Amino acid sequence: MIAVEGNYDDVNRLCTQIADRYGWGFANINLRSYYAEGAKTMGFEVAEQLGWRFPDHLVSPVAGGTLLPRIYKGFREFLEVGLVEGKLPRIHAAQPTGSAPVIRALEPGAEFPDPVKPNTIAKSLAIGNPADGFQVVRVVKETGGSGAMVTDDEILDGIELLARTEGIFTEPAGGTTLAATRALIRARRDQSERVGGRLHHRQRLQDGRSRARPRREADADRPIAGGLRPRHGIPPEGAGVSMNVMFPAFLDLQSRKVVVVGGGPVAASKIESLFSAGARVTVVAPQIRPEIERSDVEIVRREFRETDLDGAWWVVAAAPPAVNRQVSAAAEARHIFVNAVDDPEHATAYLGRRRAPRRRDDCHFDRRPRARACGPAARGLRCVVAARARRMDDSVRRCTARVA
Repeated sequence: MIAVEGNYDDVNRLCTQIADRYGWGFANINLRSYYAEGAKTMGFEVAEQLGWRFPDHLVSPVAGGTLLPRIYKGFREFLEVGLVEGKLPRIHAAQPTGSAPVIRALEPGAEFPDPVKPNTIAKSLAIGNPADGFQVVRVVKETGGSGAMVTDDEILDGIELLARTEGIFTEPAGGTTLAATRALIRARRDQSERVGGRLHHRQRLQDGRSRARPRREADADRPIAGGLRPRHGIPPEGAGVSMNVMFPAFLDLQSRKVVVVGGGPVAASKIESLFSAGARVTVVAPQIRPEIERSDVEIVRREFRETDLDGAWWVVAAAPPAVNRQVSAAAEARHIFVNAVDDPEHATAYLGRRRAPRRRDDCHFDRRPRARACGPAARGLRCVVAARARRMDDSVRRCTARVA
């Protein structure tokens, strides 16, 4: 590991010189074609996790410009081979204000971004001269998208919001994406359509200096993990944006009947979460993926009927939209909680991704607003933060010592 005094542009310039002089291979320099092909698989994953559908909108962070155009390429390839049908999404670019050459090119309608000198806490996005910036501009224009640049304070707010509402501890690029999504919503761009598939660059520690920030007085009354929160973690800051407020709760699903309508990849991921909580799972679908067909799953291989909900305590609607609407109506009539994966506005419950079930003695609650602090996970996170802080400059180490 070699540290370079400078930003990403300096590193890229040095690697280009080394590759030319010594014939070394760098994934994102002279082997960029392979690097780019790998990036398009992000588009594959977005479509798959949405039940083989495209979102209406996709918001992606932009650094060197490789990711956003290749996600679009992945979408186009799925459309061409017939794996996904429908209209391609509008794709929007997200950058920090201190390093936003692409956004500044989009505003006047330019074709190529002019280089800038980066100055932002989002170090992984601090590329002032993006190699594929012109491709980002072209894709955003071609899809009818737009761009948003956000300040460092907005990035930090995005990091806090994501950690507080979804349990994702993201680096500043992830906070940039969420903050830009909120900015697009505030700007009233297509509020009637779902804004999906926002991409968080890396869900890990990358730049520890941006993590610690004193809690502001204005945040004192904001609800944290123990209170109400907006669904999907995006608060309604613009007029006309609807919001369903949900109350977080721990549910005992041990030996309770849960009906999953649908047999695709989304249903499979939901079933994993349900099994981890000890639920009795019944799957109703005419076609069912092989990994769902287990000895401990009751399989009903046919179209959904309302009588399938007899004795059910929870329902997961993970089928095509028309079927999901039928399931939601039937569950509502029987006063059963329903998680409709494609229609959050009318769902009465939310089932998260594959997360380990909580035990009562794992979590600590008190009257103060605070994030969840759950046993070994919290201790492990503190160890990671401490190890990272030890490699930082003296001022950060002194701050960490005072906190400890």
